Amino acid sequence: MKIKKIALMLVMVLSINIVGSSCVFASSSNNSTLVTSAVESQTRAITNEAITNTINAQVEDGTIQPNSVPSAAVKAAAKWLKDNYDKVLNKIPTKYQKYFEFDAFTKVIDAYVGFSDTINELLTNVVSYLLPDFAQAAVPGIVAILELILPF
Repeated sequence: MKIKKIALMLVMVLSINIVGSSCVFASSSNNSTLVTSAVESQTRAITNEAITNTINAQVEDGTIQPNSVPSAAVKAAAKWLKDNYDKVLNKIPTKYQKYFEFDAFTKVIDAYVGFSDTINELLTNVVSYLLPDFAQAAVPGIVAILELILPF
């Protein structure tokens, strides 16, 4: 008898899900209750749509620029790294310092500022580009060191 009830409940849940309503199935030892959360789904969909429309309108107005906040932080980090080249070079392990020449370092930073969304991504791209293939294992460590010396 219990197996028939469970099978019937499963069929009901599957048929309701196929119709498109999201369901939560709660059961107890004596009775079973089927609770639908279609209203919650519709509310979330309306809220998400409103947020998306607001953001799209602000982007079209020019209020929000793509990557405006991250790119400002990345630009500030790039400027600080170039202005404090000696401090940066002194923190990099000695055997890798020869790959961080000033001219190459500044050119690579300038090249990757426009493509990086975060400071970590900028540092990873710069260090990966400057180090040769056999030294790529040191990239995460050097990036962590550089992130620690940044003042922000």
